[in-house]
Amino acid sequence: MVKQNKLFLFITWLLLSQSVCQAQVIPLRNVVDQQQSIFLIDDVEVGDDQELGIGSAALPGLASFPFPLIILVPLMTMMAMTMMESMSLTAVAQSVTNQTAVETVTTAAVACPTPEPLPATTPCVPSSCPEGYRLLDDQNVSPNCYMFSGTTRKKWCEALMKCTMTKGATLWVPNSEAEANAVRTTFSIPPATRIWTGGNDLKDNNGNFVFAIDNSEFSFDNLEFGTGDDGPKESNCVIIRYLENPLPWRWNDRNCDRDTLFVCELPRTPCP
Repeated sequence: MVKQNKLFLFITWLLLSQSVCQAQVIPLRNVVDQQQSIFLIDDVEVGDDQELGIGSAALPGLASFPFPLIILVPLMTMMAMTMMESMSLTAVAQSVTNQTAVETVTTAAVACPTPEPLPATTPCVPSSCPEGYRLLDDQNVSPNCYMFSGTTRKKWCEALMKCTMTKGATLWVPNSEAEANAVRTTFSIPPATRIWTGGNDLKDNNGNFVFAIDNSEFSFDNLEFGTGDDGPKESNCVIIRYLENPLPWRWNDRNCDRDTLFVCELPRTPCP
């Protein structure tokens, strides 16, 4: 932009510093015959019009116009268009930058949900489960409804958000080996598949794990079944997997930002 302004000023100065060139056009005469009547009018000297008897004072009917305007006007128009185009491109670039910044701030604001706590007494629910959920093949193990993510993997917070979209549901809380086996069988979950549970220590990051929503305690040192291993401090969310060995179920904590399969659980009490 600065270079364009300097060029504009230079051209203006150059044109104005030259002698003014005028053409006297005599009406009703052939233009070709008048070519020799074109002369220069200097800033001081009158020129040859006194000798020829041709000039603006002697012939009031003559049309007069300055030639520099023929060059100056188009140049000024072109430069104005260039400046407007440059300003437009700058505005578009600024708009894109602002939009990107807004998108970045919006993305950074995503956090774990704060679901409603479970009611003191679980309401009576008929035998059917909400859409996407189903009962276990062995309902003697657990009367609750379950949903397996299938091939969909999510971060722990995202998985919790997905579960809580169904009122009263949360990430899976495996209470017994029989329940874990029934879930694996019902949904045909392959061995060694890592599954998010509701266990986490996101509240204080001090290794004191609890299950989401009901805040019941979870400890790797006092497991209801299976074996467990408390990993690095930055691993704040708990998975479970079936390994096909004498103690098949294995608990581990994992980085909550790892995309992992998950199971949702909806507590219910069968209606009489």
